[in-house]
Amino acid sequence: VHSMLVESFEHYLNKMLARVITPVESFTRAPAEFCCEWAQRVVQRRHILELWGPQPPVLQDANSDEAAGWLSLGVGVSVIDGVLEANLASRACSELAAMEASGDVQASKDPCNVGARAVWLHFETPAERSRLPPVLGDLCDRLAGLPHALLAR
Repeated sequence: VHSMLVESFEHYLNKMLARVITPVESFTRAPAEFCCEWAQRVVQRRHILELWGPQPPVLQDANSDEAAGWLSLGVGVSVIDGVLEANLASRACSELAAMEASGDVQASKDPCNVGARAVWLHFETPAERSRLPPVLGDLCDRLAGLPHALLAR
């Protein structure tokens, strides 16, 4: 599993590098620049331990080889249920539907993502932020605040 993940990562990295026209640094900012009260509230110490703490031993079951491969990466998974309000998610879907109707959402041309649709939501500057639909802008702020919240614990 590890070698398959590495091979897949290398493949996608080569594809990204072949397409790069903007330096990666232009997309990189310090996590502290995206500090968010919501993220500070929802991230708890247990989430950091689940992500980067000692990983549990592999359970002996039918999927133990696959689980061993994932666990060998040295990172875990943490799920924080119920932190986004259902109304917020519904309004975000409505905003995305409106963006799709206006042609802002593009279908993927990548054969690995057949059927996927995406839109870049730029929110780095106040001008970019002001052009975002309000709920999607709020979600961008919340998600961008997670790295700082994780590092601050």
